[in-house]
Amino acid sequence: MRRLPTVLTDAQLSALYYGINERTSTGKRDRALLQVMADAGLRVSEALHLRPQDLRQESGRVVALEIHAGKGDKDRTAYCTAQLSDKLLRWLDARAAIGVNGRAPVFCRIKGGPGLPLGARTVEERVKALAEAAGLEQAVHPHTLRHTYATRLLRAGGNLRLVQEALGHARITTTEIYTHVTSAEREMAALALPPVDGGAEVDFAPPAGWNSENPP
Repeated sequence: MRRLPTVLTDAQLSALYYGINERTSTGKRDRALLQVMADAGLRVSEALHLRPQDLRQESGRVVALEIHAGKGDKDRTAYCTAQLSDKLLRWLDARAAIGVNGRAPVFCRIKGGPGLPLGARTVEERVKALAEAAGLEQAVHPHTLRHTYATRLLRAGGNLRLVQEALGHARITTTEIYTHVTSAEREMAALALPPVDGGAEVDFAPPAGWNSENPP
């Protein structure tokens, strides 16, 4: 049996974001980067390969991300929420203010060589540190954010094919694991229902005229 992916609740995702100081350039970058994975479902490698020209802008907002040669050489378009657009634009402004040119990756280093590529290991360590600071008990990795996006999208739309296309999965069987996640959640919710006991030990005062043999 395949191991179910770890996904974050909305409250846990909010706690993760809360630990980012968005008043700094680093914080603006980190928030936009985490949200690209959590709101658009990008793999960390796909996020780190984004170039400014891959951000499709219309009417002053980022509406989509063009992902080229993702895993399995499958290009796709990821659509941006209004909040993700806002975080991306804030980071792009901060990025320009520190002198990073348009040839650098969208998510690049700030210290020790502004504009140089940011490593996946650095992102993993940052996500882990934020999760620990937020008091999250489970291990959280960049891919956890992608899992969270897929699960939230499935809950919202209930369309497995839509989730498959959004994630860039070549086979629907890869995407089907998220149905197991939502099924497991439904099972846990069902098992958590409090018992309603009709036994004799329950203090029940029947109404006048009640006949247990022939109830109304």
